[in-house]
Amino acid sequence: MAVFCEFISLIIRRDSIDKYFPGGWTRFVIELPNRSMVTDGEVVRVGFMNPIDSSIYLDFLIDEGLQFRQSGDREIDDISDLDQFNGHLDKRSWLEFGDRIFDERKYFCCWLKGSSIETLANHLKGKRLLRIPYSITPHEFVNRYAFVRAENGLDIYTDIYTDSERDFEFYMPMGASIEEYYKQSEDRRKKIEGIDQVRKERKEKSKKVDKAKQIAEEKRAEEKRLIEQKKEQERKKAKDKCFKDRMYDKVAMTLNSESVNQNDAMKVLEELAEHAFKSQDQKDLDVIDEFWQFNYGLGLFSPMEGGDGFYLTLDPKEIIRQMKFEWDSCVGDDEADYSDEDKLNIFTSMIEEQFENDDSCEMVKPIGNYVLTTYLSDIRENKPLSYFQVWKDLKEVDDSYMNSELFCSDDGGKCNYDDKKMRAYFEEHYLKPNIMDDMVKALQSNKGVESAAKNFNSSDLLQENMETDTMFSRDIEDVFVTIDCGHGHSLREIIDEGFEGFKDSFLPQDEDYGIIVKRHYHYVVTADWNPFQLCTNFQLFEFESSMYEHYKGNGIILYRYDRQHPPLNYTEHELEGIFNKEYLTFAGASFHKDRQRVGFSIDDIELEDFSGKVGQFLSEYLGNPLNTMKKEKREILSYLEKECDAQNYIFFGSTSENYFIGKVGESYIYDVPDKKAGHLSQFRNQKIRVICVGSGAHFHRWYAAGVYKPS
Repeated sequence: MAVFCEFISLIIRRDSIDKYFPGGWTRFVIELPNRSMVTDGEVVRVGFMNPIDSSIYLDFLIDEGLQFRQSGDREIDDISDLDQFNGHLDKRSWLEFGDRIFDERKYFCCWLKGSSIETLANHLKGKRLLRIPYSITPHEFVNRYAFVRAENGLDIYTDIYTDSERDFEFYMPMGASIEEYYKQSEDRRKKIEGIDQVRKERKEKSKKVDKAKQIAEEKRAEEKRLIEQKKEQERKKAKDKCFKDRMYDKVAMTLNSESVNQNDAMKVLEELAEHAFKSQDQKDLDVIDEFWQFNYGLGLFSPMEGGDGFYLTLDPKEIIRQMKFEWDSCVGDDEADYSDEDKLNIFTSMIEEQFENDDSCEMVKPIGNYVLTTYLSDIRENKPLSYFQVWKDLKEVDDSYMNSELFCSDDGGKCNYDDKKMRAYFEEHYLKPNIMDDMVKALQSNKGVESAAKNFNSSDLLQENMETDTMFSRDIEDVFVTIDCGHGHSLREIIDEGFEGFKDSFLPQDEDYGIIVKRHYHYVVTADWNPFQLCTNFQLFEFESSMYEHYKGNGIILYRYDRQHPPLNYTEHELEGIFNKEYLTFAGASFHKDRQRVGFSIDDIELEDFSGKVGQFLSEYLGNPLNTMKKEKREILSYLEKECDAQNYIFFGSTSENYFIGKVGESYIYDVPDKKAGHLSQFRNQKIRVICVGSGAHFHRWYAAGVYKPS
């Protein structure tokens, strides 16, 4: 039989332990330094992970009388060693070792010379063998451990409490009684108990030290926190004071006063209300809003204090809109299944439900000699109030709300609507036929648009509010065509005059073609209009802003009926940016527009006209919206380069600083001067096309240049 070895192994002859180790096999087992022992009955292997531990145990064995490397006077040593780290170079007189196959797996092992090695004693295979703990008393042993077998000088037991849960077996020296084992383990037990006691004392001491450290650290942390808290409070106090000073300075400026009393906010609010009522200026109402929100954050001006009133308001037009255009979501059933009276009941119930569930209201607050009203959305919000207005007195407020188109009720239950008024409103706005209702529904469903358009064109709607419902448009591409071709300006003239010089080119040019805009509820319907075909191409938008964005996204500039600046969907700053992007890209012309170069002047440049085969490829490349790295766009560039090569273009590298253009696909027409030097010198006195065909690091670019062939 052989024993498995790994790392550092001390191999002891089993018969030497019985002959020369005091206490024999029983004491040897008790004095084992770890759990690595394995034996085949002829040799015993004790393993270690490092040489220091193995040296300590080896010295112990030698001191106890065993012989290692002729440390005694016996002819044969009792101990041999195998070191996996440093190799196994020395021959052993009574020990053989090497790799052997067991159960189709290779193991390094050793065996007594001349012994059979058909099986392997391996402490890592099967259930692990552990020594019976020193602390187990004979009484505990009898109740806890059951004998299993005897092998290789060991009695094997199983722990009946834990064997089903843990893969362990336990051993004692063969033939040793538990009383003998327990007695001989006394020194080891006391040593372990002493070590455990020392560890316990150290742990307790460490706990006390750690507790003291923890208390000290917590005290320091708390002191630091209090210091930081105080600093933060001081910073906040200074910030609040600064904000308060700015607020009251703004109030004083609004009131045309040198200063105001910061200790009487209500008095200041009364002065602001009086000033806003007299000025009727929205800016003064904005100051009231800001002043109110500032003091609300300080706990003042709480909404709905004693003496405050309120009005609940509802726009019946919105209920009508939902029933007309969102029937499926607000009612759900087929509209055709309901009679007009049923629909009236739905209308009135929706009004009652909204009044019941709406937490918002119009708050009314007397301020000095005036009355302040404001919209209260939700008192739980940080800024619950908005839309401030100042009134002369409560009667003026009441008259305004009760005579408005909204349905209103005040805090006393007074209403400006009843069943009769709701019926009349419903019949007028829901049951009465409406051409714009039909148009919106047709555009929503994309059904019956042609019929709705015919009815629209035959109605008087087209002639109503022409000045407010008519827009004129200008395509940005047409603007550039007008500038490039319509006035015969050179690039130098365009750049020198700049946006201001060509600003009017962005204005609509044809007054016979416009866009009709009809606003219905929050919807916006547009149509192209001309006196020959009336309205066509109807489009529906949810909101006016979405209409503006739609036309802007298509490069269409919208103007009012008077066709003057500023436009409706662009700012003049945006138009100037579009102009500069189109014309000031040459040689960074926005930075060097007055710069003249020796032999190369911007005055000799004409804008690209995309003529000829090369021009067609350029137009296709620039018109393709894909990224320049996409395969389809790179193929167009490849066709362009091949056409340039076929027309004997030259290809060269330079910088955008020298050739004005830096983006792939940009180009221009150039009249080459008679003294031109450099790459383009071979084209002197000829008109050529210069193209950027590639980009490199920093400002380095690749260019193609060849004789301009417009056809």
